[in-house]
Amino acid sequence: MVLVVADRVKQTSITTGTGTYDLDVALITGFQGFVAGIGNGNTCQVEVKDGTDWETILATVTDATPDTVSRDDIIASSNGGAAVNWGAGIKTLFVTFPGDLSSIRDVIDLALITAVGNLKYTFTDSITAGTTQTQVGATALTTSINRVTVSGTDGDGVKLPTAVAGLEVEIINADSAQTIQVWPNTSDTIDGGSADAVDANALEAGSSRRYIARDATNWVTSTPAGRGWVLLASATASNSATIDFDTAGFIDSDYDQYMVRITDWLNATDGQKCQMRVSDDLGITYETTGYDWVVDLGSDNTGTPADDDQALNGNSFDLSGDEGQDTGGDATFNGEVHFANPAGSAKNKQFWWTCRGTTSGGNGRHFKGGGKYRQNTNALDGIRFISQSGNITSGEFALYGLTKG
Repeated sequence: MVLVVADRVKQTSITTGTGTYDLDVALITGFQGFVAGIGNGNTCQVEVKDGTDWETILATVTDATPDTVSRDDIIASSNGGAAVNWGAGIKTLFVTFPGDLSSIRDVIDLALITAVGNLKYTFTDSITAGTTQTQVGATALTTSINRVTVSGTDGDGVKLPTAVAGLEVEIINADSAQTIQVWPNTSDTIDGGSADAVDANALEAGSSRRYIARDATNWVTSTPAGRGWVLLASATASNSATIDFDTAGFIDSDYDQYMVRITDWLNATDGQKCQMRVSDDLGITYETTGYDWVVDLGSDNTGTPADDDQALNGNSFDLSGDEGQDTGGDATFNGEVHFANPAGSAKNKQFWWTCRGTTSGGNGRHFKGGGKYRQNTNALDGIRFISQSGNITSGEFALYGLTKG
């Protein structure tokens, strides 16, 4: 049995009573149906509501006439945990992620499968961490949710599967006292460390951590812990034409705000501006018009002030204003870029940033800017950093999400 979690799966039903839901044929604009998103015969966790009552169920999807969603297990409901006896009216059903591992207790020892548009989540319980405290001897993880119940000594370990872009692995340390070390697979890295190096942060007893593969080699960690910034992805420039964050699931509605932290950005060509662009199709196209922005340049390191730089309907957000940056090794561009509600579709998207750099004339400046993407109100799911001309020689870029609450 495979539990599938997929994005933007929602349909309606006019089913009454406590039985299987018959799904309406008409789809909701902007969403996919259950058969397309989950697949015939697969299971998922579903939230059902009508504006008054609600229930959360573990369900099986069936491709039929009409398509159906069964009530295999009632996880929670407004009817005291029992099935809601629905009256007449429209009910909305949508996929949600399991909040309690008991809802996927049968999903054990299945291979991790990545399908187009879906990551099929599987669960392995009662894992014992390897005792040699080496990468070779670490217990290999083969599913996407892994519950380690035995760590005989502080530092016993587990090993991630081979990195595949977009793959996510959750590790739960259910041992009552001991820490767990986490190694990447052969030649892979974690959070920008050396190849084959153990995660610098051991997993404490009673805690969990999510690992996301941003490409075929590099894992990054994401550990939600109340309201705060969660690392979602990172990238290192090495004579790179662009630095992009546009993998599905990185930029969406999961977080209140997003931030990209920039460290030691150095352009290959002297006198070029540091720029940013956005995408609404997961990086297939990055927009080259519609950027309104203003940058307060402040005073340089000699105390000389400068006028604000600005643009209407520009071809990018110019983080450094109109000031081209120096290419000296100690003259890097650093700072933070923020944006909010990228998944919304009612308003233009707002961006704001605070950075520090050195102009091609050798003057250090503070760049405090903000603006909006005016071309449309589409949901945005990609962000790109570029030099005005030429490549980005070096630099570290990290994408964070601010947890809701």
